[in-house]
Amino acid sequence: MGEAILDRIYRLIESESKSDRVEKIPKSLYKEVAIHMNKIMKGINQSEKSIMSNLAFKERELIGCLIDRLFDLRIKKVQSIDDTEYLTPEERYIIEPLSLFTKRLKKVSRAIKNGQSSRLEKISDIVSSRFTIVKLLQPTPSIIGIDLKKYGPFKEEDIAVIPLENARPLIKQKIVSEVWVDDS
Repeated sequence: MGEAILDRIYRLIESESKSDRVEKIPKSLYKEVAIHMNKIMKGINQSEKSIMSNLAFKERELIGCLIDRLFDLRIKKVQSIDDTEYLTPEERYIIEPLSLFTKRLKKVSRAIKNGQSSRLEKISDIVSSRFTIVKLLQPTPSIIGIDLKKYGPFKEEDIAVIPLENARPLIKQKIVSEVWVDDS
């Protein structure tokens, strides 16, 4: 089955490389590859350095490189020609922030070019009012947030929601670490 997966991915890369548009690929491709990778991992004995284990490691490496190449080709096309018709759900998840970035860039650019300083102030207010979840890495006294509210005092290992603008310097000073909550 490994050879079939490798062949399929390679053929898709070849096809994608020859086309100016995003090619249609099976929506289940990435799930099938993940299932195959899981099977390979289960067959690998971490403590054993046999030929079969080495081959399995190399197969995983090769599949990983090919998948990265396929993503790279397809995402670059989407960025340059905005062709999303044949994207898989996983690829849509990847490009979603890129389209938001593009919309925001145009919005700020238009506001500047049209002399809309009030729109820029509103954007600034939105950014200033963002919060993030952090984990305290050491005991920390209370802080006053950019919103002029008091946060803390905190004990080591506390989890807190604080303004993003206040979190940034604390992260750099290794007083807190940001806690990532995946929206998926």
